[in-house]
Amino acid sequence: MDRQNAIKLLDETFNSDFDVNKYVKFIKELFNQFTVNPSSRTVWKEYQDYIESYQLLGSIKSAKTN
Repeated sequence: MDRQNAIKLLDETFNSDFDVNKYVKFIKELFNQFTVNPSSRTVWKEYQDYIESYQLLGSIKSAKTN
């Protein structure tokens, strides 16, 4: 990605209201091997007063280092 598009992507992702699709696009650019597989999770009881919900967006396989 060229510099101008990278700046635009950062601006769209972080300088506006949260949008999960924009965030996924950013993550896919940042991590080439990111696999999108969203799933909702249950908030632990001790955090339910503070967190309404959360979602895992996917996973990444990192290269093994020796």
